[in-house]
Formats: sequence, C-alpha cells, structure tokens
Amino acid sequence: VVKQLSWRDEEALMHKKRRIIKILDPKKQQELKRQAALKAQALPANTVLTEDQLRNKIFELFAEKDEQGNRKNYWTTADIRLRTGQKKPLIISMLQQLCNYHSSGPHARCYELKPE
Repeated sequence: VVKQLSWRDEEALMHKKRRIIKILDPKKQQELKRQAALKAQALPANTVLTEDQLRNKIFELFAEKDEQGNRKNYWTTADIRLRTGQKKPLIISMLQQLCNYHSSGPHARCYELKPE
C-alpha cells in the first residue's frame, strides 16, 4: 500500500530538504559558527552602557585580533550590536563619531576607525 502525500506533506518535506541543504552548505555552516561565537561573547541585551563605556568597547573590538593574529579593521553594525548588546541607533551615532562608513567596495556596509 502506497500512501499518497497531500500538498501539505509535500511542502513540509521540501522545507526539510531545503533546511538540510542549507545546513550542509560549508559557507552557511561557517557563518552559523561565526554568529554563534559572536553571540557567546556578547553582553546580555539588557545591559546599558554609558557613552564612554560604549566608546571603549568599540575600541576594544577594533583592537581584537583574528585567528591569524591580524587586527580586525572592519566591522558591520550587526556584529558590533551582537558583541555590545546595545541598541542600533546608539551604536550608529557612536560609530558616526569614531568611524568611516564604507558603502561600496570590498568592505561594503562596514565601519573602519578614522585615522585620527
């Protein structure tokens, strides 16, 4: 006896297949691991930092080194938000004071410390 799948069953099966494909994609796995590591290092979301504390935290992030020992010079708003646990408007206002925004090029949508 062969059971005929309804359209809902087929849709659920296709959703599971898409999810499995996404999980098996190496780039997707690497991105998921990176996001999990950032979340693990983040401050609790309810912690409110003063302007000085936020400024110091941003400088600490830009001073961090990656696996090869190089400084991480470019940060996205989302990554900084994950690491600091602060609200986006507060972060953007501080970044506008401290950083240059790259809207195009290899570091599009990233901030870099001003050379001052």
